[in-house]
Amino acid sequence: MSTLVQSPRLPLATSLTGSPLRWGRDLAIVGGMTGFAAPAGVYGLSLEPFTLTALTTGLVCGMLLGIEMPAFLESARRRVSLTGIAVRCVAVGAAVGAFIGFVAAQAAGEIFLAPFVLAGIAGALQLGWLWLPYTVLTVLERPTWPVVLGACVVAPLLGPVSLELSRLAVGFLF
Repeated sequence: MSTLVQSPRLPLATSLTGSPLRWGRDLAIVGGMTGFAAPAGVYGLSLEPFTLTALTTGLVCGMLLGIEMPAFLESARRRVSLTGIAVRCVAVGAAVGAFIGFVAAQAAGEIFLAPFVLAGIAGALQLGWLWLPYTVLTVLERPTWPVVLGACVVAPLLGPVSLELSRLAVGFLF
């Protein structure tokens, strides 16, 4: 008998790393909130095509990434060090964030370079810290909402932090 308990709302986790649907739900929340709030921290809070597209794309990408995370972590835990998993999560966060920035810039008719870079940094920062406490809570069968809430609280800060980091890294762009 598995020690994992079936939730009445989500199916039984198929592995130690939890339910893909639970991950998908929570990363959709984080992705949507980050997609909306991070650019709002730089450009101001508005319902322009950029922020609405970033919200929607972040929600969908977060859901898809979340559905895949348990399988990724399950396979990686046997072959890759904790540091290696952390580096991969940062890289995936950067790639997903950059994609969201690119799509949002295209929808708004903006030049894509700055949103691509800033959203990539924001995605790397967000997934870079989020995956470990979320995974630990999942493995311990504890509620994950505190980490999801923390990610939503941090989201508005990611835009300005990404802007400053990009200025430090590539000052000639701005």
